[in-house]
Amino acid sequence: MKQKIYDEIKNIVIKNNWNYIENIKELGIEKMLAISVTTDNGQWVLVIRAIEEENRLICYSVLPVEISEDKRFEAMEAITKINYGLKLGNFEIDLGSGEIHFKTGIQFPEDFEGNIESWIEDNIALNVATMDKYYNELTAISN
Repeated sequence: MKQKIYDEIKNIVIKNNWNYIENIKELGIEKMLAISVTTDNGQWVLVIRAIEEENRLICYSVLPVEISEDKRFEAMEAITKINYGLKLGNFEIDLGSGEIHFKTGIQFPEDFEGNIESWIEDNIALNVATMDKYYNELTAISN
């Protein structure tokens, strides 16, 4: 693949004038940007990661609340019902910490020569729109 995924992600973020944090060294993660997202429904962090050696992009919208242990079954049930109807992406819950995130990704073919900018922008938009749609339902479980 001729284009570097990470370079395209960074160009999109800069073009849109989004505030971001780059490469979280404490976690040992490189080629990653964390962006603060704010919508009418809430605020959360969108993590965008390039895995160049696999020609892969992964986006995670991270719900800003952790689900308490006594509410995790309820959260799992809600996530299962939501995921069943989704066409792309999925919600996940870490049963150890109670963290919920929505994950989308793109696997680019090795010989891909097209412009990846619009693919990445569409993936980001889908990720943010889906988290926004289910934000209130999922955060309500934490109360």
